[in-house]
Amino acid sequence: MKYWPRYLVFLSTLVCGSVAQAQYIQSSPLQITDLAQLMGQFEALELSIPPTTRSYLLASPGARLSGSLEPGNRRALAGVSKFSLQTCQGENKLAVFVALSSSSSSWSCVDAPANSLTPAFRSVRLSNTKKGAVNMVLNQWTPLWAYIPNLRVFSNGTEVSKPSSWILWQIYLSDKDLINLKDIPDPPQYEIGQITLF
Repeated sequence: MKYWPRYLVFLSTLVCGSVAQAQYIQSSPLQITDLAQLMGQFEALELSIPPTTRSYLLASPGARLSGSLEPGNRRALAGVSKFSLQTCQGENKLAVFVALSSSSSSWSCVDAPANSLTPAFRSVRLSNTKKGAVNMVLNQWTPLWAYIPNLRVFSNGTEVSKPSSWILWQIYLSDKDLINLKDIPDPPQYEIGQITLF
């Protein structure tokens, strides 16, 4: 029984210590970055629409948006998510989104590229366009975003998979009415050096 007081001291220390640790558990307000991680990866672009533009066709994975379009600055938004569509959940599926000036938008479900080691969603541009800009030209396709199956950033540069493996969002601006857009060519495929990160 001579060890009984020591046992009580040890027990009280253990209980008090647990209580003291519990005092450090506190509620923390949600941050925008927390929600962004849950939603997926999204990016917005400000597009300068040429003066003679009358209509557009926006080709996104699994869907196409089209309509009349007036000249001026227009905001476009696109992204990828694995949580936004109930019918698009799984390791090999992607929910993809696109919107133009909040007037039209689309969600669709597509197969994710095979062997996606370090996937990333990024704004892209043609290689002859100034870095950080999108050169909007009438009657031709312009790439805006890409889901890249493999993008690794190193201290001395960036390594990406070939553009032929990317999932692309592209826009076609026309100086003709919407009814004539059915005659435009399919969006092009790109080789290494033709398209790069924004």
